[in-house]
Amino acid sequence: MENVDNSTAEKFKSRSGEKDAALSQNEDDDESVWVPLSSHGGDNNITAAPSSASKFCLPSSSVRQLWSALTFGWFTPVLQRMQLELDMGMSPDLESDPKIPPLPPEDSTDHVFYDEFERLWKQQQQQQTEPPSLVKCLWKAFHPLFVSAGILKAVHDCLQFVGPQVLNGLIRFLREPAESITTGLSLTVAVTVAQLAMSLCLRHYFFRCYRVSIKIRTAVLMAIYQKSLTIDSTYYKDHPIGQITNLMSVDVQRLQGVITYLHAIWYSFLQIVLAMYFLWQQLGPSCLAGVLVILLSIPLTGVSAQWMGKLQKKLMEKKDDRVQCNQETIGNMKIVKLQAWEGPFRDKINHLRKVEIRRLFIYDVGQCLSWLLWSAVPLLIAVCTFGAYVTVAGQSLDVASALTALALFEILRFPLYMLPYVINMIVEASVAVKRIQDFLNAPDYTRPSKLTDGRTGSENGNGNEIPVIRLKEGTFTYENILAPTYANKIPTLEEQLEETEQDLLLVKAKLADAEDHLAELEGRPSYAQYGSTVSTISANHNDNTYDATSESNLRPEKILSLRRVNFECREGEFVAVVGGVGSGKTTLLKAILGECQKVSGEVGVRGSVAYFDQKPFIMNDTVKGNILFGKSEDKVDEELYQLAVKSACLEHDLEMLSFGDQTEIGEKGITLSGGQKARVAMARLVYRDADVVLLDDCLSAVDAHVGRELFDKCIIEVLLLKKKKASNSKRTVVLVTNALQYLNNPKVDRIVVMKNGRIVEEGTYKDLAGNTGSHFKKYLDAFSESMSNDDGRSQHATEPGAKATEEFTAANNISKDQSYSESKTTAADSSGDEQKTSAKLMTDEMAEREVGRVDKEVYFTWAKAAGGLWVVVPLFSVFAAGESMKIFSNWWLTYWSHAATPDPESQLKFLGVYGLINIGAMVADFCRMFVVLYLGLLASKSLFSSLLDSTLMAPMSFFDTTPAGRIMNRFSKDIYTIDEDLPQSFQMQQQAYFSQCYRELKRIDSVTRSPIHALFGETLDGFCTIRAFEAERTLFHRILGFIDKQQHAYFLTQAGLCWLAVRLELIGSAIIFFACGAAVWEKQAMLEGNEVFAGLAGLSISYALSVTQSLNWAVRTGSDFEANMVSVERVRQYTQLDQEAPHHKDTDTQLRDWPSRGTIEFRDSKLRYRPGLPLVLKGLNLTIPSQAKVGVVGRTGAGKSTLMTALMRLVELDSGSILLDGVDIKSVGLTKLRSNIAVIPQDPVLFSGTIKTNLDPFNEHSNDRLLDVLERVGLYSTDTSSTIKSLGDNVMQDGSNYSAGQRQLLVIARALLDGAAVVICDEATASIDAEADARIQRLLRQDFRGATTLTVAHRLNTIMDSTHILVMADGRAMEFDTPAALLSKGGLFKDLVSKWEQEHS
Repeated sequence: MENVDNSTAEKFKSRSGEKDAALSQNEDDDESVWVPLSSHGGDNNITAAPSSASKFCLPSSSVRQLWSALTFGWFTPVLQRMQLELDMGMSPDLESDPKIPPLPPEDSTDHVFYDEFERLWKQQQQQQTEPPSLVKCLWKAFHPLFVSAGILKAVHDCLQFVGPQVLNGLIRFLREPAESITTGLSLTVAVTVAQLAMSLCLRHYFFRCYRVSIKIRTAVLMAIYQKSLTIDSTYYKDHPIGQITNLMSVDVQRLQGVITYLHAIWYSFLQIVLAMYFLWQQLGPSCLAGVLVILLSIPLTGVSAQWMGKLQKKLMEKKDDRVQCNQETIGNMKIVKLQAWEGPFRDKINHLRKVEIRRLFIYDVGQCLSWLLWSAVPLLIAVCTFGAYVTVAGQSLDVASALTALALFEILRFPLYMLPYVINMIVEASVAVKRIQDFLNAPDYTRPSKLTDGRTGSENGNGNEIPVIRLKEGTFTYENILAPTYANKIPTLEEQLEETEQDLLLVKAKLADAEDHLAELEGRPSYAQYGSTVSTISANHNDNTYDATSESNLRPEKILSLRRVNFECREGEFVAVVGGVGSGKTTLLKAILGECQKVSGEVGVRGSVAYFDQKPFIMNDTVKGNILFGKSEDKVDEELYQLAVKSACLEHDLEMLSFGDQTEIGEKGITLSGGQKARVAMARLVYRDADVVLLDDCLSAVDAHVGRELFDKCIIEVLLLKKKKASNSKRTVVLVTNALQYLNNPKVDRIVVMKNGRIVEEGTYKDLAGNTGSHFKKYLDAFSESMSNDDGRSQHATEPGAKATEEFTAANNISKDQSYSESKTTAADSSGDEQKTSAKLMTDEMAEREVGRVDKEVYFTWAKAAGGLWVVVPLFSVFAAGESMKIFSNWWLTYWSHAATPDPESQLKFLGVYGLINIGAMVADFCRMFVVLYLGLLASKSLFSSLLDSTLMAPMSFFDTTPAGRIMNRFSKDIYTIDEDLPQSFQMQQQAYFSQCYRELKRIDSVTRSPIHALFGETLDGFCTIRAFEAERTLFHRILGFIDKQQHAYFLTQAGLCWLAVRLELIGSAIIFFACGAAVWEKQAMLEGNEVFAGLAGLSISYALSVTQSLNWAVRTGSDFEANMVSVERVRQYTQLDQEAPHHKDTDTQLRDWPSRGTIEFRDSKLRYRPGLPLVLKGLNLTIPSQAKVGVVGRTGAGKSTLMTALMRLVELDSGSILLDGVDIKSVGLTKLRSNIAVIPQDPVLFSGTIKTNLDPFNEHSNDRLLDVLERVGLYSTDTSSTIKSLGDNVMQDGSNYSAGQRQLLVIARALLDGAAVVICDEATASIDAEADARIQRLLRQDFRGATTLTVAHRLNTIMDSTHILVMADGRAMEFDTPAALLSKGGLFKDLVSKWEQEHS
């Protein structure tokens, strides 16, 4: 959300007024005018309209209006305006400047998507005969404008043959003394008029194609985003986020790029046919030799296209893998830095990049070979045609025929040159279309059926009362088990076999589940213990083609996530769901939401739903924007909003924030603590005012007293008992929790116990707790035992002088959330006169971008990356060689026409030399292309490596204030530009006046892409919450605005190119006019014809005819080169980021066994998160003894997490020092420091890969050691009930194929491997059940008994056995002593314990 500082706005207004006055004076001087763009029906009409922010003044006459429209004169004031802003040192603002024309309404996202594309796409989706075709839909939506562009191109192509005919006539005129000067002047006027008409037709052809490409990009981007909001969640399991990101960054770009030249498929053949026709007129049947060459080359086109298509597909697969890894790393940089894993991830990404570069090199070689083939075709046509003319026909080549044929061959060269280029683009685009179409045709998420008045609950004995939630015999499977949906297409034999195998697998799993249930009823061993007839079935069917059919993997709980679940809730009912790790609690809620794959049964929900995800979804928005999520476009209900804030215990937090609820939250809640994120999400639930509230472990992240307040006031008083404002009805609440202390509340109607995906028992708290054989009783006993053990340990640990023999740790998440939050939420010093900082957290990329010319250092950076400044020599050499050979070829043809004798031997001699010259030119061009592409590849490889190194080593403050989407824009779109676009646009310098504005527009175009990527990434991260809150419309409108802003910059960029091209072509037409006129004048002065003069004059005119195209392409590619250099500039900007302190120091080798004791000393430590922000640690003095077990408590913003942030040096101290075993940690390399401190975060993070790569990315431990720690945390065993079967088990992105509790256990197992002397923990067992918690607590105390542990506590029972308690407040240590001492003397800690005892009494 944008926030504008008033002073800045006033400053801008003042400077803008100066610019307006200057520009107004400038406009008055040259009487330049603005005209609106109107393109109704695909036309480029200019119509009268009143002046306004989006309407512009009209020309004083219709002639000027027409001329302005034809020559893009309306763009001249845009250039003047932007030039003036640049001269004043300000960045052009396309949106707020009324002098800059807006995006035409016909090209706006709203019109393009809703009015043109979506309707047609839905019509195709409703057809049952064939799957929806993206190409057909785009054609139907946008073909009128595209066809009109083709008509203009056809006129242009016909007119371009006027030049060769005029050239032939002029040569004959120049060598004939008797010809009248009127003939020469008529020919001169004809060719000039033809060139002017060609120019205007060509520019408006391109402009219309650009507008079509804008429309297509808009439509496809919006379709992809819309699909991401509705696609079945299981799609993301097989398709990594990196691949989907590439759809928006690379594939859409390729689809957009092909539109401009797509007409070449037909106009190339038109030009070839017309060229051959006119060649027949000049050379007769000899031109058939050229036709034969063309016919022979056509089959090669198909082979080349197929080959390039395969190369392109393989390249995109490798690019997807690399972008996926990039995105995962950037999104979890906090964990990467805490674990000191920058090295392994750099190596992993570099390896993927190396594979990608290898594929890109093969693709570039393929491009060069394809181009070589097609560049040889026009040369072979010329050689074969002239050869047939002088040998077969026995004719002598005269100057008129030679130069006319040369001009026709020059025309012929372009379509033959363009065809392979266009074919390659079509191949790339077809791969992109296939990938996009597969995504758009993927199965959609299906919302649960709505329970209506026709549905009753009489079968359950509740009369006609309508249930609010109903699962009836619901059986669900894990992702990727169900057979795929083929979207109306006929599946292949292989797909049918896969579908049959998966169906058989499900049948076997359901049969095994039935056997388990039967065995349980009969009191005999279950299938898992003795096997079943399923193995017999497998043997009978000889089913050995599917790994999962092994007996161990056929267990129902391995395939079926929920098994025959019957679950109903009534209006106003409060149901709690408990169970062990991986029992299916979260899956039950996901099934209610429709986010699980249903095998059988019924799922229904009545009314609206609000959902609290186990990992709260927080967007990059203000606090208020996150609370209003999904309703931000509606009028704010202030009463309900204040209730939401109050009931979620956010009042104190908002008071601490400098801008209250208008303070911006970073991506994924980067500025908030885990508890604050949970409470913002709870406030969102209250404001949602839904009928059904689903809470997934909402109390685990908050402090104990806050948890009690949330439960009593928010969940019970507001969500459960307070009636909905909209309908005055009661809400139904389903709470998944491991906090059993809350469940004895009389308002809890039922408790549901789950195990292995089944509901094993349900009843009231009294009934279940009183049944000694119930599962719930076992959980409750384990929980009570942990509480009593904690009390006992506390008494033992707090005896004076007693040595703590057991220990528990818990480590700081030092999460993205808490760290920066405390820098802001610590508010001001007690004096209260701290200057308030801006509410905006994220840096403004628009303001950060470079302004003005691309610095010469950027060019040097690219050259150095390509191998050094010496690369200029081979580049200049191959360019010079190619151009020299072309000039020599043309001169030789002219020389041949008058120097050769008529005999065949002489003609063959000249023909042979002409052929050799052309072969040399072809080889030189191939070398030029290969050298440029190869050097571009070297530069890209080096720049990527520097970008990666610099980004990974940047401090955390950079990631806190920079959206991941903006960073990924560098790693995707900018790297793609450097990989492929930049080498293609390598040319000479260009016109400075145009290039400055063009460059700025390209910069704005690049910058405005970042918000699109960022929002897309956020959407993929929280699609469950988005769909539960029905917030799709809100986000859809947000990205609509982002795309409009980006397309506006692109629209003006392309309009600028057309503006430039028209003026260059006007110059070219003038050159042709003067070249022809001068030849006519000279012939008239000589009063006689001359063969040699006619030849030289004809050669001069032929160069004049080609100079327009050459000049246009030179300036165009030059401008593109500098504009593409913006990508190098943006990458270079990130290679110069401020870096963290050195990760390795020479002194590290002297600290081989450091730290060994774990003594920590803070000496007057002061820390602020960024310059200008208040201090967070304010002179902390504290000594933590060796092997001490320290529990850290305090309110949000007290400095608890900052304590850990300082110790890990995520932020460097402002002053003071921290000593670890007597060594100042500033003198130690970061890798040495961080790798020797074990961290167990509250939010577990896993990376895609395997169990082994997540536990041991350095390969420092044996497999036996890894399996041992997995067994100790309860994730691995040798029997069939093991959660993890082997170290090679797959881990999907974010560990999404494991439950939150299982992910937490994996993170704990990771910490157990370290054997560190210092351990930091942040309530690491909050997401697991009491029994597992007790086991892990014992394990941690045993393994870390010799380590110093710092525990950021949310539940006091987890730190009561600590040797010391540290109470933090206002960045200072307010209390630090043994628990007994603090309890005996009273104070802050005593108050917290008293509240805890009251809540758990």
